[in-house]
Amino acid sequence: MITLQSTYDVTVIGGGINGTAIAAEAARRGLSVLLCQSKDLASGYSGMNPYLVSAFPERATTFNFPGTYCAIQDQRFLGQLAPHLLTPLNAIGILPKPSSWRWTVAASLINSWQRAPNKHTFHESPTHAEAPHSDALHPGVLHTGHLIDTIGPHFEFTEFGVKDYRLVIANALQAKDNGATIAPRHRVTGGARVDNQWQLTLEATNPQSNIVQKRSVTCQCIINASGWWVQSNQDELLPKQSRGRAKRLRLDHIIIPNHLGIDKNLTVYSKSSGNTKPLYLTPVDERWLHVGPLITGHPPEDETPHQHFATLLLEQHNQLLNKTFTTEDIRHHRWGFRAICDDVSITDMNEHVLDIECPDGKSPLLSIYGGNLTAHRRMANQAMNLLKPYLNNLKREQPQTRLPGGEFKYWDEFFDELTTAYPELSEKFLFNLANRYGARTYSLLGDIQSEDDLGHHFGHGFYEKELCYLINEEWVLTAEDALWRRTDFGLYFDELQVSKLDQWIEKNLGNKNT
Repeated sequence: MITLQSTYDVTVIGGGINGTAIAAEAARRGLSVLLCQSKDLASGYSGMNPYLVSAFPERATTFNFPGTYCAIQDQRFLGQLAPHLLTPLNAIGILPKPSSWRWTVAASLINSWQRAPNKHTFHESPTHAEAPHSDALHPGVLHTGHLIDTIGPHFEFTEFGVKDYRLVIANALQAKDNGATIAPRHRVTGGARVDNQWQLTLEATNPQSNIVQKRSVTCQCIINASGWWVQSNQDELLPKQSRGRAKRLRLDHIIIPNHLGIDKNLTVYSKSSGNTKPLYLTPVDERWLHVGPLITGHPPEDETPHQHFATLLLEQHNQLLNKTFTTEDIRHHRWGFRAICDDVSITDMNEHVLDIECPDGKSPLLSIYGGNLTAHRRMANQAMNLLKPYLNNLKREQPQTRLPGGEFKYWDEFFDELTTAYPELSEKFLFNLANRYGARTYSLLGDIQSEDDLGHHFGHGFYEKELCYLINEEWVLTAEDALWRRTDFGLYFDELQVSKLDQWIEKNLGNKNT
C-alpha cells in the first residue's frame, strides 16, 4: 500500500498527461504533491493518442497562426525534454480533393516555422535549442514504399512520434523524483472545504485482492485534471455549479496491419473535404499501423456498440487509400472520451482551458478542460502561475531539465555506450529498451552479463528483468498495465500468454529482488 502523508500543498486528481505534468511541475517548484488516479496511470485518453506530438497543421488552414506557431515551438521543446521518447517523423499531408489554397498556406507556414530558431532553451545544453531537431534524438531511415505514387497531391512537414503512455510515465517519474506521492488506483470519493483547507476522502483498491481501503488527506489546493471525469469530479467537490462546464467527445482509434510499406519514421496526415477533423496513419512498428482518430459527440452512456465506431473508422481508412480491409483485420480498438470546455468561443478542441474557483480566497480548485500532448508542459506552468497567489511556498519557475531517461547529450553516443556495456545482448533488444527507458536502461539491466540473467522470458522479447523494473519503479500491478500502458507488447501477446503473465505478477508481486 502506498504511504500517504496527512497533509499536502496540492492534490492532483488525474493520472493522464495533464495531471502528471502538473504534478511534476508543482514538485519541481517546491510543493508537497499528491497525485490520485482512480485506475492505472495513462488508463484514460492519454494512453491512446495517435503516437504523435503534433504540429496540428489544420490550425494553419483556419488562419490560427499563433496556435500553429505555438504548437511547433511546443513540439520542438518536447523533443529536447524527452529525447529518448520522441522521434522526428517525416509527415506527408494528403491534400483534400479539390485542393484548397488554404493548404498551400499551411504547408508554407509549417515548413518555415519548423526551420525557425527555437525560443525554448535548456541550461545544460543550450546549443541544442538552435537546431530544428536535437542531436539527442535518435534518427531513422525513411522508407515510403509506393505510397507517394498512390496518394496524389500532398505536402511534407515534420511531426514527432511518441508513445504517449511513456510520456505520462516519464512525467510521473519526474514528479516522484522531486518528492511527489504518486497514487494510482486511489479514487477521490468526496471533498469539502474545512477551515480554509480541503479535506478529501479516498478509496484505494488492490487489483489482486480487490480489497478497498478508505483513506483521507488534507490539502491547500486541488487540481482537477481528470480528463473526461473533470465535470463529475467538479460536481462532487463543489455543491454549486462552477463557471466551467465540460462537453465530452468520443475518440476512437484502431490498429491494423501496416500495409503501406513504410517504416515507423513516416506518418500520413489526411483531412478530406467531408471530414471536420484529420485522420492520421502512423506505424506503431513494422507490423502494425495506427489509424485515427474518429471523433464523435457520443456521450459515455450511449449504448451504440463500440464495434460500430471501429467500422466507421475503418471505412474512412479504406476510402482514403482505396483499400478493402474488414473488421477482422483490426488487431486492437482503442476508444475513450475527452472533456473540452463547453464554450462556443472555443473552436480548437486541442486548446486547454483553466478554470479556478476559490470563494474563500484560501483553498482553490483548479479544473483543466481539454489540452493535448504537445502543450502539456506549457499548460503545467500556466497552472502553477495561476495558483501563485494562494501558495506562499511556491518557488519561481525553475530551469527545465530532461525528463527521467533523457539524461544524455547525443543519442548515438548514448547507444554506443549502452551496446558496449552489454555486448551479450542484441542491438535490437537494447534499442527497444532504450526507446522506452532511455538512460534508465542501465538501472533496469544492472550488472547482468548475459541473456540468461534477464530471467523468465514471457514472449516477444519481454523478460522478467523488465517486468520487475516496471513493478518496482513504474507502479505496475497487472499484466494489462505492463502490456498496454508501459510497453506495446499487448499487440503481440495472446490470451494464454496474458493469463500466465497475470499469474506470475500475482504470485511474485511481493518479491522486490530485481
